[in-house]
Amino acid sequence: MPGLVMEEKSSTVEARFPDGTPAVIRWNYGKGEVVMLGGTPDWPKSAGLLRDIYHWAGGQRTITTNRPDVQANHLRKGDS
Repeated sequence: MPGLVMEEKSSTVEARFPDGTPAVIRWNYGKGEVVMLGGTPDWPKSAGLLRDIYHWAGGQRTITTNRPDVQANHLRKGDS
């Protein structure tokens, strides 16, 4: 699985693949941050990945579901 080949000088490598290449890189951009994920997630085995990233970014869930195979977030233009 290929890792990320780009590392900004001001970036932080949050996770690496077993071969040492970056898997997750984070850096500041404007008033926010960018999180870049490398590779292709195995979505059935990555349940909650986007939910966890959304929560980490300060998002709050306004929609819920009791189905583990469904993830829903309500986003509005201009939300921060």
